[in-house]
Amino acid sequence: MLTLAVGLVAASRVARADEAPPGSTAQAPAASSAPTAPSVPPSTAPAQAPSAPVAPSAPEPVAAPTAPSAPTAPAAPALPPVTRADVAVSAPRAAEPSSPPAPAPPTLDPNDESAPERRKVFHQYRKGFMLGLSLGAGVGAGSGYPNDVQKIGNPDFYSQTPALLGSTFQLVVGGALTDYLSFGVLFGGASFKNSEWEARASGFGFRIDVYPAVLALPKVKALANLGLGADLGAGMIKVQALGNYPTVEGFQSILGVSAFYEFRLFSLLGGHVSLSPELAYHAAYHTSSQVNYLSAAARLVFYGGP
Repeated sequence: MLTLAVGLVAASRVARADEAPPGSTAQAPAASSAPTAPSVPPSTAPAQAPSAPVAPSAPEPVAAPTAPSAPTAPAAPALPPVTRADVAVSAPRAAEPSSPPAPAPPTLDPNDESAPERRKVFHQYRKGFMLGLSLGAGVGAGSGYPNDVQKIGNPDFYSQTPALLGSTFQLVVGGALTDYLSFGVLFGGASFKNSEWEARASGFGFRIDVYPAVLALPKVKALANLGLGADLGAGMIKVQALGNYPTVEGFQSILGVSAFYEFRLFSLLGGHVSLSPELAYHAAYHTSSQVNYLSAAARLVFYGGP
């Protein structure tokens, strides 16, 4: 009986499909068909009972409207693939070993005067600005012809003084470059006379003082202040016999040499003052006239450094 009922339902659906207008498409109902009548056990159901009518299909449910979806966030930009080279670059570099510190410069012993570095760096005896003044006494003489072409070489106009006593002076402005060398600009003069004659010389130039023992005998400090000086310059001379006699005068070259020894007296204005006995010889010479003198002087010098 169950098989017969299923066959009748299938035949009924085929008949409905045939009755549908052409061009239309039959759609199966969305909902399931109504339940069929329960089968009767063979022992109780009649042999030829007709099948129960098929219940009409339920209408297809209408889907509820869906809520509008929220706007989606923009997708993040794709990152480039990481390669092995990138990993090698981005990997932290190993710390390089630091170089050893530079060795400290050797310390110089200020008492070791034999070291060349000591002489280049330190000033132990004299340094900086130098101002010197010397006053002395000496003996000098002059000779020559008047500064006239017609009289030069004429014995009648030749004059010569005997040894004359007189005084000398010299002013020097410069600097002590090292312990063993000083240099300055000088201005100086000398005057000698007696009851009959007079001889004078004055000029300007340069003075150089050297202290050879600082280099030659650095360990002998007692000789470090023994100096030798040289004067180079030009100036005027005058030789005259007192009375109505022609005067010998002219512009001359001046050369002088000296020896002295410095004694440190006291400190002043960051420097010190030294006093030196000095023995000097000077010559003011020209082809037609000259003045020569030997002097002993006291030389007072201020150095701007210790």
